[in-house]
Amino acid sequence: MPTLPGFEDLVDEEPLPRRIGAMYVVYGRGPEGKYCGQCQHFLRFQRGGSWSKCELTRMTSGKATDWRARWDACGKFEEAEEKRTFWVD
Repeated sequence: MPTLPGFEDLVDEEPLPRRIGAMYVVYGRGPEGKYCGQCQHFLRFQRGGSWSKCELTRMTSGKATDWRARWDACGKFEEAEEKRTFWVD
């Protein structure tokens, strides 16, 4: 399977999903010690269970575009003033 140029260099010990790797390739790494879950672009959704997305990437209703709060932030990191949680009917 083809990958984005430079993606292989970003993979440390834990393999990264292509969606976060692509963010690092395009925008670079974010500030040291900052995580996606602390970012203004990180969205949480609730409906029975919960899931998260990044509003800067493609969002679908499937798990393939789910985002992880623990991932290191990308270069588009903006400190969130408050958590953004949406209740879905």
